[in-house]
Amino acid sequence: MNYERINLNEMQSVSSAEFALAINICKQIANIVSSREETVKKRMLNLEIALPQNRWAKHSISGNDIHDIYQLVSLAKYEIINRLRLYCRPFTGYFLRQELNAENLASTRVWLDNFLKITKSIPGHMIARFPPVLGEIGWNVSGNPVNHDVYVIQERLNCLYESGIIDYLLKKSYKIRILEVGSGYGGLARCLKEIFPASVIYLCDIPESLLFSALYLGITMSDSDQFIYDGTGASILQNPPDNQLFFIPNFLFGNLKDCGLGFDLVVNTLSFSEISEKQLSCYAEGISQMLGEDGVLFEQNQNNESIGLLNAKTILQRYFSHRRSIRPDSFPALTQGEADMWSNLGFDGLSPSLKSEQTIDY
Repeated sequence: MNYERINLNEMQSVSSAEFALAINICKQIANIVSSREETVKKRMLNLEIALPQNRWAKHSISGNDIHDIYQLVSLAKYEIINRLRLYCRPFTGYFLRQELNAENLASTRVWLDNFLKITKSIPGHMIARFPPVLGEIGWNVSGNPVNHDVYVIQERLNCLYESGIIDYLLKKSYKIRILEVGSGYGGLARCLKEIFPASVIYLCDIPESLLFSALYLGITMSDSDQFIYDGTGASILQNPPDNQLFFIPNFLFGNLKDCGLGFDLVVNTLSFSEISEKQLSCYAEGISQMLGEDGVLFEQNQNNESIGLLNAKTILQRYFSHRRSIRPDSFPALTQGEADMWSNLGFDGLSPSLKSEQTIDY
């Protein structure tokens, strides 16, 4: 079948109301960034945990330019906000901008072909569909762009579905809570919100990254209320309005842990192996507490020890007694890393559709 491209000139531009929202988001995040060190000192937080470390540190030797791109996007210029997805390489590792060059299109066809293959055997509600806005260029599949970033998110959705996690959560009779640690530009959170529209989703990341997810989700999911938490009024974390997206700076993760909330699902993709051991230990201890008896951690990470960073799974096994490896049937291997699910008391009630799986008790 011949698939056409979705190009920039076919996209709906950001409206004046959406741009006004974007300006406000940029101001809120800029205030959090500028007051971060003062907040950390006032609360006597551990600097090695509170401030960006390793691959996400300022002037990181890994080449991650998130801080430079943050400075650019935070200026809230219309032409940049209107093409936000072209500035998301720090999260995806992929230059979406290269697809603007017709000479590069042949090499991008693989993402379309792979996407079509792995969506053949899963139900329609599990297929990633992103609107053609904010510079989201790609191959046109039923009006939605498909590119590298869309494909790797689809891999994660397949893992969540084939592992049984999605069906397990859909059976819950109450409004579920989901926490994504390291939410990037918000692509996976958007898909989860569409699968679980009544859920409350919390996104925790360094504030420089939260700028991107708050902008992306604020514009593409305008029917969901947003709240950017700056540390004041902790009660809002416990009693959120319906249909809420919460954005929480990483250095305020302790507030979330201490407010007594439980989570049904916690997600991390790739960044657990990119932060420091102290930071991951802090997250893992808090996540274990918040998952309680029934919650599940889904993570996809790779072993980064060869480049002087972490193998996250060796840290996580200190905090969770049960681990199940996810090997999806719908495609041979993840583009990056390996997927596992973790829990405190096992996986009773969670029935995977995978032909091959491995459960490890620690």
